[in-house]
Amino acid sequence: MAEVDEAIKLKLQLLGNSTPLTVQRKDTISEVIKMFKQVVPVESDHIVELFYNTTRLQDVRTIRQCGLNEGDSLTVVVRERPMHNSFASSIEALDLEPMRPAQPMHAQHLPQKQVELQTAAAANPAETIALNLLQVSGNSTPLTVQRKDTISEVIKMFKQVVPVESDHIVELFCNTTRLQDVRTIRQCGLNEGDSLTVVVRKQIQTAIEEREKDHTPEWQKFYPGLAPVHALPKNQRMTGAQTKVFDRHAYRAGNFGDIFKQMIVQTVVDLKVNKKDASSPVWYVEPCGGEGEYHVQRMRSEMDNRKPIKWPTAEDLYSVLEKEDMTYMPMEVKNWMDTVKLLNFDEEMDWELKGEGALGDAEDQEDQNIQWLPSSTLVALRLLRKQDPVTIWEDNRPAFAAMFNFVRNWSSQLDPHIELIYKDGLKHTHRRWVQRRPGSISEAFGKQKGQRGIVFIDPDYSRGGEAERCLALVVDLWKHWRSATVMVTYPIGPRYEKKARDFNRRLRQTDKTLDLLTIEAYVENKDWHENSEEDKWRGYGILISQAPGTTAERAKAALKVTCDALSTMPEAHPIHIRVERL
Repeated sequence: MAEVDEAIKLKLQLLGNSTPLTVQRKDTISEVIKMFKQVVPVESDHIVELFYNTTRLQDVRTIRQCGLNEGDSLTVVVRERPMHNSFASSIEALDLEPMRPAQPMHAQHLPQKQVELQTAAAANPAETIALNLLQVSGNSTPLTVQRKDTISEVIKMFKQVVPVESDHIVELFCNTTRLQDVRTIRQCGLNEGDSLTVVVRKQIQTAIEEREKDHTPEWQKFYPGLAPVHALPKNQRMTGAQTKVFDRHAYRAGNFGDIFKQMIVQTVVDLKVNKKDASSPVWYVEPCGGEGEYHVQRMRSEMDNRKPIKWPTAEDLYSVLEKEDMTYMPMEVKNWMDTVKLLNFDEEMDWELKGEGALGDAEDQEDQNIQWLPSSTLVALRLLRKQDPVTIWEDNRPAFAAMFNFVRNWSSQLDPHIELIYKDGLKHTHRRWVQRRPGSISEAFGKQKGQRGIVFIDPDYSRGGEAERCLALVVDLWKHWRSATVMVTYPIGPRYEKKARDFNRRLRQTDKTLDLLTIEAYVENKDWHENSEEDKWRGYGILISQAPGTTAERAKAALKVTCDALSTMPEAHPIHIRVERL
């Protein structure tokens, strides 16, 4: 569903000239006309009308209600305001100062000079002249007419040359004046070579009738599963995920856990893609997709009393790395920096909205702050190839809508083809690759045919029961998809360290043939004391099943460079890395 605050670009065509305008979907047509008048001067006694294809847009309707989208072209018609009979009475109503009495004039006797007047030859009504009829598409139609022909007859000649639908009407404009059908070419003052603008539009009644023919229920116009609950029929309001409300990762995006996960997932993807049998595809799967990209404001409003994200954040890492030489940095660090710059400073993506002062027009980017943060999905997609299938699930409605918009906007910058599904990812990953149900076969890529795989699971443990589902999925995928590397993320800290250790121990005991690797990073709280309300330390971990050969070494090197860079900050806390096999 399109956001009302979303900005789009429109092209306004007037007499062959195109005027680009950036508007919001909530703007009315009258507001768009005001913007146009600020760019293109229009006489005060003229009115401006906008046409989309052949339909005149009503001033009170919004861009969203008119169904306009990015890049649409509108025809601008500027014409004189019609004179009303009340004009004389309105003049009398004006509060004007009384005029001074006229002074008597004294005649002066001047010698009169005889002037010879010559009468101009009257134009021949049968004389033929050539006119150019300009259409909105930019095409020009030449017509040869007589001065005695009326405008309605000229329109008939035009329809014989250019086919026009029977329910459409044609109007001719000279400059900004609409030519009346009953007037002749001579009465309109047209001469040889003059150009007229042709406007072809539907009759208003016809347009209204066509709009009324659409009886599609409002809830069916949304992406399946994303219709608001209040718009659903009563018998569908209490079904499935449509009534569930989940927490959004956008509230805590760009924290230390995101940095840690993005480095590790890049290591695994790069090793799988560049293995000795690199020509074979790698099927990348994310059961918990997220939103693709996140804003640094983190959904924070002016009245929000939430505490800021704890150090270190993605903004902190970018600030210490932006002036560093990336030549000899690990691949994970370089790709992370390139991804951040792609989101914030890519000139090709000029449609991207930027906050005030975030990017500006300055050529030097050293003093510019980043505004968009990457996700694990994005850093992984930038390393995958065209032959690598990608399947992403998300069952949180706002997050899925954001991911859908992200994929639509950035697919041109990414090589792999992406399959995006609004469903419970953990359940349907199990159905597709473990149970192999017929209805779970991918509509985009078909059956799994021996491809290697990467399954990156970043669950929301606050939902409850996610740990049990992840454990079963890791074990079952090892039995049914041997060439897949499975990663499961988990938080660790003094309050829930035992749960994380129990999860790893139970997985090890469930299937001792699994090749398991754990990578963890901890941040100490240097300001901690016995009466402190905050934890003494916090961290994040990733459990990897069937990790590629040098994953441990590569991940440790990338994390060490990242931690060393962050340690140069004045507010830095000690960071520790732990890599071990279970």
